[in-house]
Amino acid sequence: MTEEQLEKYNSMIWDEWSKAVKKFPKFCDNFTNKDIRIVRKTLNFMRTENSESPFYADRILYEEIAEAIEAYLEGNKAHCIQELAQCGAVILRMMQFVQDEMEA
Repeated sequence: MTEEQLEKYNSMIWDEWSKAVKKFPKFCDNFTNKDIRIVRKTLNFMRTENSESPFYADRILYEEIAEAIEAYLEGNKAHCIQELAQCGAVILRMMQFVQDEMEA
């Protein structure tokens, strides 16, 4: 991904964030209502699914999301934020994947 593409995607994300904040000033009532056992079961399933090819972008994202939720439920909010950053990185790669398909 070029720096120009990254700037484009970040700009798109920022624009969507700005619209969402205006449209829905209150984002949510809580981070999750999931039981940590269910989150861990989901996480283990996604890790198994992602352990060998074929690899799918959606499953990679689901795994990162589950890791973020697990960290939050464990009370490790700094780790949760790191996992959310990883979600963002996966989303950027997904955007690039789709862009590459559009250009092919």
